[in-house]
Amino acid sequence: MKVDPESLGTPIDARLPQPVTLSWPERTSSVYKRVNIEITGNISGASTSQEVWRVQGDDTSTPGSQYRWKLRGGILAAVVTEDCTGTGTDILFLSDAGETCIVPVGILDLAAPAGSEITDGIYRFDLGVGMLSRKPGNALLASANDTIGNGVIRITGVVWGEEVSL
Repeated sequence: MKVDPESLGTPIDARLPQPVTLSWPERTSSVYKRVNIEITGNISGASTSQEVWRVQGDDTSTPGSQYRWKLRGGILAAVVTEDCTGTGTDILFLSDAGETCIVPVGILDLAAPAGSEITDGIYRFDLGVGMLSRKPGNALLASANDTIGNGVIRITGVVWGEEVSL
């Protein structure tokens, strides 16, 4: 009896899960920091921005216990969870101790209502070999240049890189 191959249906391997390509950080990073923070008020300085990554030690520590972060990449989402009451437009960014923009995260309406997306979905960035903090002990912060009043912005995701000993 001759069997028509098309009458047998789909081959078994076509019904199995197929390979999927995922974009994930390169494997040379040794630190993966979960980010789940809320920022509010005046988010323009080191004392009022929210910490994303803090390394041990500072520039007054003894050599060997001083560390700097080396940011290589991240995947973040930012959304307004309580109405912002500022005026104008600003940029939400990751900063080196509140001084320098390292990575812009999204454009921010300082009077945005709750539910507004700042990152327009998921924001992914790759800094290749990485960017080193300016001084030992500096924190990587979520910052902007102005105030959102009583509003609240939630940032969640993961950043990766290394902690470099000096």
